[in-house]
Amino acid sequence: MSWRRNSRGLLRSARGVTLIELMVAIGLLSLLFLGVGAMMRTAGSTIGMVTNYSNFLSDARTSLIPMTRDLRQAGLDRSGAGSFGFQDSVAMAAVAGPPAFPAVTAFTARAEADRILVSSDVDENGRIDDNNQERIGFMLINGNLVRTMNGTASSGLRPLATDVTSLQFQYFNASGLALTPLPLSAANRQAIRQIRMTVTFSKTSNQVTRTHTVTTDVRPRNL
Repeated sequence: MSWRRNSRGLLRSARGVTLIELMVAIGLLSLLFLGVGAMMRTAGSTIGMVTNYSNFLSDARTSLIPMTRDLRQAGLDRSGAGSFGFQDSVAMAAVAGPPAFPAVTAFTARAEADRILVSSDVDENGRIDDNNQERIGFMLINGNLVRTMNGTASSGLRPLATDVTSLQFQYFNASGLALTPLPLSAANRQAIRQIRMTVTFSKTSNQVTRTHTVTTDVRPRNL
């Protein structure tokens, strides 16, 4: 082995890098890059899972907003007809007018453990019109949280939420006492002053199943 002095007067080897040394260096660098790549993939997967779960929670909370809003106005009766809220109503024939009113079908309110149906006189005509603004109902159908105008079928609108495994309602009187048994009788429905909604969501992402339950209390302003 030969030695030579550098510009500072220090001895250094004149021998170059051997092929074996080069291969070892390349191998070490490859292992380093593989480790960094694995860490980046893991970090990306974790970020994706956190993002999906955050969106899942946001969707769960957001779905209750229209339910809370609509149930809060239940029983609106500015015309003073006295037949809105959790009261039943008979069918009414069309009125030629003026003012003219369309025919409406009979309405049967519901206050059950897994569904609710209540009315509100949005257009102030004293009738429970056949639309989802005055016939306010919610129920669970095949994992979808949907609106209903009759308590038995979807009103045909887009579901408020998907991936729902449970929908439960509880009803309380003015003293905060739970009203039972469910479904409530017509007499007990008139005592409702507070509604508690509990919705459970479950979603599987990246082979991980996450469940989240949201509970909200609503006090209808017009009951």
